[in-house]
Amino acid sequence: MPISLFIFSVVGIMVMVIVLMGFASMATANIYTVNSISDRSDTSPGSGGCNTGFLIPGPGGALANECTLRAAIEEANARSGADNVRFSTVFLTNFTVELTLLSALPPITDPIAIEGYSALGFDESNPNESPAVRIEPDDGVVIPGLVLSAGAGGSVIQGLALNGFAFSALRILGDNNVVQGSHIGIGPITRSGNGGNGIEILGNTNVIGKVCGAGTCSGRGNVIA
Repeated sequence: MPISLFIFSVVGIMVMVIVLMGFASMATANIYTVNSISDRSDTSPGSGGCNTGFLIPGPGGALANECTLRAAIEEANARSGADNVRFSTVFLTNFTVELTLLSALPPITDPIAIEGYSALGFDESNPNESPAVRIEPDDGVVIPGLVLSAGAGGSVIQGLALNGFAFSALRILGDNNVVQGSHIGIGPITRSGNGGNGIEILGNTNVIGKVCGAGTCSGRGNVIA
């Protein structure tokens, strides 16, 4: 085997191990299920439950505690250990989940997996599927996008569309994070493009897109404009 190919294969395997370790750690994580497109905050971060203090109607008229993306991140930041943020297929039944931010989301300070693939409108059988979860600021709101701080190393961002931010759509300050299946700065959303970088990376050993090594690839690529 040529030395260059051998090195590429070893690097690919090492990256694959990092990715698999990240997914494994998320398997035993705290799970928060977003069931509202509101932008309200959590009433008591660290309580163990994502809850804005509002009740929302579900199927059959049953009421449930509201959990927004902001509240889920606040709760995840307040509790140590890995966290998973998913999107309800019971309450969020539109083909796309459009989340409009009234202010900047809190920087993510603890390892987290934001699973846009879990949304009802996302077809995992389609290798070219567009994200079903779309995040943008409200009209006139000048804010950055998602921020993964150094303490959030090992996080996984999947299946999000991030558009219309005044600064970078995604800022990565830590190491060993994975970003896959996301559209940055494009897509059928109220406003496209971002004022800064699509993805700004200051950490090390981060995986952006598919993981390839030893002749095979896994995961989904990103589209960044």
